[in-house]
Amino acid sequence: MRASQLGSLLLACGVLIAACCPSADAAPPPATEEAPAYYVAVDGKPGNPDTQEAPWDILSALGGKQAVAPGATIYLQGGTYRKDRGPNPGDFHEKDDEKTVVGLAGAKGRAIHVRPVAGERVIIDGGLSVQNPSAHLWMWDLEILVSEPHPKKPVGPGSHPKDFHRPWGGLNVNGGRHLKFINFLIHDNRQGVSWWTGNQDSELYGAIIYDNGWPATDRGHGHCVYAQNKTGIKRVTDCILTCKYHGTYTMHAYGSRRADCDNFVMEGNIAYALGTFLVGSGKPSPWGQKTRTSHLLLYSQQLQAGIQGNLGRRQSPQISPSQDKFPTIGASAQLTHGGIS
Repeated sequence: MRASQLGSLLLACGVLIAACCPSADAAPPPATEEAPAYYVAVDGKPGNPDTQEAPWDILSALGGKQAVAPGATIYLQGGTYRKDRGPNPGDFHEKDDEKTVVGLAGAKGRAIHVRPVAGERVIIDGGLSVQNPSAHLWMWDLEILVSEPHPKKPVGPGSHPKDFHRPWGGLNVNGGRHLKFINFLIHDNRQGVSWWTGNQDSELYGAIIYDNGWPATDRGHGHCVYAQNKTGIKRVTDCILTCKYHGTYTMHAYGSRRADCDNFVMEGNIAYALGTFLVGSGKPSPWGQKTRTSHLLLYSQQLQAGIQGNLGRRQSPQISPSQDKFPTIGASAQLTHGGIS
């Protein structure tokens, strides 16, 4: 690699990393009747009055069990929030009783914001499960991980091995509309982001996602982002993605012949080292130009993109391949007009 190329890559990564780190000097806006502030702490209680001195617990605050007004901000005090795993953690993939459930509904023009207290680090140990009726919700600057140790040797094959009981973790978006996940740090989960068709018109912005997945006897499993979509637009913007195990994907925006993969907009992302950046589907779909990938920087990554079109015709997503919009360093692009190979 030429020095100028490496320098450009490191500069781009540095700019994004700086953008993803919350500023310790950023002061919260003053609370008003129209935009009240609520406080949450690791040792908070559901019956507390939601002040800094007597905060709520995270499960009732994010789970929709408290009266949170549209336009409000929920401030999470620093610390590690770990939900009790129960007697058999990880027995079922994406098990919600291991995650903190989110079900907050704001209103158009009056989103609810969830973020750390300025300058404090908030870790969600075990993952988030975002469900209906979540709407008009912006979540900022959270770190998501699973603290249980990784397996010391490869476990059994397949996506759901019976001999692997580590919790799933990650950001799991199963429902909701008009959501934003901003500047997340997601690592050491079985999968970084699991983003399904029950969610609409939402965005993942400025995330750094790394060291997720697990080793198995057939290959590595667990991706940085696994997403499907049908209605509304899903956006992935200015994220940095890398994998830990061979056989995993930095982006797995993919549907089989039974699943949908329509209406994605992916802009300004960086994917490097292990992994493949995949956008496509084996299901006939009329979306044509409705999926767009641009300003994508790949380093030692492969791009795969393609779709099975209507009436037997083959279509590909709109991808900007020019060097100024789609720089690749040590990468290869494979645009398959048809099913993904």
